[in-house]
Amino acid sequence: MTKRTFFRTLVQIEILHESPVDWSTIHDIGDGISDPLLDFISEEITSGHHSGDIRIVEGNEKVDGASIVYLLKRQGTDPDFFMLTDNAEDIEEETLGA
Repeated sequence: MTKRTFFRTLVQIEILHESPVDWSTIHDIGDGISDPLLDFISEEITSGHHSGDIRIVEGNEKVDGASIVYLLKRQGTDPDFFMLTDNAEDIEEETLGA
């Protein structure tokens, strides 16, 4: 298992609005590059019709290799994002693309 340490930060966003929002359709908009949900929330709470508050709930929580692999997979991200295998072993750069 990797000896590297990783970090996790949990952010909470509270949004206040006057009418219901169909949050399920938000991912269908956007430019395909940035996250449409975050773009929508940012736009609405800075210059739109929603009030918002963003807080760090947990900041810089230390996470070991096995835990970061689990968290990455839960987000739909491959462990190789952090140069790790599914078993939290470090991937050597020369083995990439082999």
